[in-house]
Amino acid sequence: MKSRLGNFTISFLMLILSLYTFFSSWVNGKPGFVMSFLPFSLFIMFFRLGYLYPQFKKNDERYKLIQQKAMFYNYFISMGYLFIFFILLTNNIINLSAQTVIAILGALIIATVNILFIIFSKVY
Repeated sequence: MKSRLGNFTISFLMLILSLYTFFSSWVNGKPGFVMSFLPFSLFIMFFRLGYLYPQFKKNDERYKLIQQKAMFYNYFISMGYLFIFFILLTNNIINLSAQTVIAILGALIIATVNILFIIFSKVY
């Protein structure tokens, strides 16, 4: 039970941090709000860890199946993210720095795999 409460606490702190960085950059008019995506994806990750802790504390075949399915689908979704960014950057539809693209991709991948864990825990 300690681990579940700890994960929920850290997820709440990550949510506060991401909201603070987003609104701080928005109010100040600086374009650095992209850096609030990574703490928000960590909020999703720690929330998933706390939410699914009772189901996943025993490392059984169900957990391994959910993990395998989530990673399998995350691979194709991540390739889709890369393809979309490639098209947008190549055609000069968006103009982002490499650091910004890596931060957005990292946040998207972390959020996607954790949301897939929650979805597949409901399915299986």
